[in-house]
Amino acid sequence: MPEKSSGIPDKLARDEMTLAAEMHQSIKVLGGPRGDIDTRESMLARAARCAGISYRQARALYYKESSDPRASVVERVRAAMAKANDKAEAHARERIEETADVGQLVARAVEVDAELRREVLALVFRRLAGAGPEDRPLDEDGEDR
Repeated sequence: MPEKSSGIPDKLARDEMTLAAEMHQSIKVLGGPRGDIDTRESMLARAARCAGISYRQARALYYKESSDPRASVVERVRAAMAKANDKAEAHARERIEETADVGQLVARAVEVDAELRREVLALVFRRLAGAGPEDRPLDEDGEDR
C-alpha cells in the first residue's frame, strides 16, 4: 500500500505556480497595451524598464521559465506594480473630481436656462437610448441635416 505524502511538495508546487502566474500577469501589465506596430519584445523591454530589471529577467518571468525567481526581482516587480496601481488610482480620483466639477456646472446652468434644460434632457435620453443616427442634430422642422 502506498504511503501518504505530507502534501508539502504539492503545496510548494502550487505556490510556485501562483508566483509564476502573478509575475507573468505583472509583466504584461507593466509592459502596457501593445499597439499595432508593437512587438512582444518591445512590451517586455518596457516592462523591464518600468520594474528596474533586465530584459532577460522580464522575459523569463513572462514565459514562466523560472519556478523560483530571485526574491529581489520579485520585489522589484511587485514594487513597480504597487507604484502603477497608486498612479492609476490617483488618475481615477482626478478624473472623478473633474467630472464632478463639470456636472455641477451643467446642473447650475440647467437650473438657470429652461432651453438648455430641454437640450440636456434630450441629450441624456438619446444617450440612454444608445448612440446611432438619432444622435444627429435635427433642423427646426424635425428633419435630419
